[in-house]
Amino acid sequence: MSRHLPFLFLLALVAVARPAAAQNAPAGSGPVGADASALRFYGFGADLYSWDSNSLNRYSYSNQLSMGITPRWSVGRLIAPKSRFGSFTISARFIMNRSFAGYDPSQFHANSDQGPAVPCSDLTPSAQGGKIDPNQVQRCQTGHDQSSYRWDFSDIWLTFSNPRLITIPVLKININPNALMILPSSKQSQYEGLKLGLIGTIGTNRVFLEGKIVLGYSFGVRKNFHDSTRPLADTGYSGPTAENLQIVQGSRQFSPQDLSDNTFTLNGLGGNSQNYQLRHFFSVGGGWKALSYSVLYIITNATQYDISCESTVNGQGHNLCDAGNAVGGYSGSGVTTAGKRDNHIFWVNLGYDVTDWLNLNLSYVNASPMRKADNSLRQPFISTNYDAFTSISVGFNISIDTVAEKLSPLPVPKKVASR
Repeated sequence: MSRHLPFLFLLALVAVARPAAAQNAPAGSGPVGADASALRFYGFGADLYSWDSNSLNRYSYSNQLSMGITPRWSVGRLIAPKSRFGSFTISARFIMNRSFAGYDPSQFHANSDQGPAVPCSDLTPSAQGGKIDPNQVQRCQTGHDQSSYRWDFSDIWLTFSNPRLITIPVLKININPNALMILPSSKQSQYEGLKLGLIGTIGTNRVFLEGKIVLGYSFGVRKNFHDSTRPLADTGYSGPTAENLQIVQGSRQFSPQDLSDNTFTLNGLGGNSQNYQLRHFFSVGGGWKALSYSVLYIITNATQYDISCESTVNGQGHNLCDAGNAVGGYSGSGVTTAGKRDNHIFWVNLGYDVTDWLNLNLSYVNASPMRKADNSLRQPFISTNYDAFTSISVGFNISIDTVAEKLSPLPVPKKVASR
């Protein structure tokens, strides 16, 4: 599962949050036509949030704490409050994660190899009729000491959104466009050589029963720009080799003697980096008084950069793709030059507004590949095996600007005595 999925969860939460709660609403989405004189702090605000996530899996249990901040500027309300651009907002997002339990190698810092927590298994399937008793499999955890876990930083996302830019008359369907820029501040993106990510999204929603039910759908496209089609490393980097190679999930830890060339390919068996991605968000949400809810189903279709088909053997050039297609043609198969990766996410969120600036929430998330190893479809609702796709999280959201308004309220105009 992609390490960027937790960030996708947050994006989805913002997309379907209940408009009645300021801390849950899309960042800076003030009502079109709002009075600019009532805007505080020149339209600047921020949300502070945190959640603790636990996987529902005793074989591969993980526990992770996440926290982040989303500053925003409601520039539309400031300069054009009564136009259709009155909800235009610029926002940013940054998240930090730290694990307290788990086996994912990306959770540990580069120098955390302290040996396995328990002896590793050495099982031979052929000695057991081609099968392995799962009760005999021992789990090994590298860097099991708490000091070995590291804080992991997300990319920085800049979002330009204009909720309810257009409302279709009679149907009352809102059109919500937004554009995002992803700046590669995370170790994962630096490992991939990501220079920039761009996302364009167009969404629609329809409000029923005064916000008690909100149906929505959005479609988005992400395009990545890398310095190479697959992760590369440069021996000219200064500092610890393992740290500079940004060791993350799916890669191995190289030692200095492994660096034979100035530049070499990392994760050679893992395929090329992601070129572009298609996104589909289906949502049902709403709220009543202090309660809010959302149910989402998200599909992502990622396509990797094309692989090179050219090969040279004894000075003679060969096109491996043409050869593979020629052979596969006899059985109706062929060679695909670009890898595909389809994931889906099922997510249920419940929220409760303790005050107008504090929201508590409970989430159930199942994020997994859409297909199994045999290419059959995988159900999206729950995972209880070693894959550990399902988790439950508990969190809170604090509206910083609402707190600031309470600490520095506007002066109450004095009443003029009547004569």
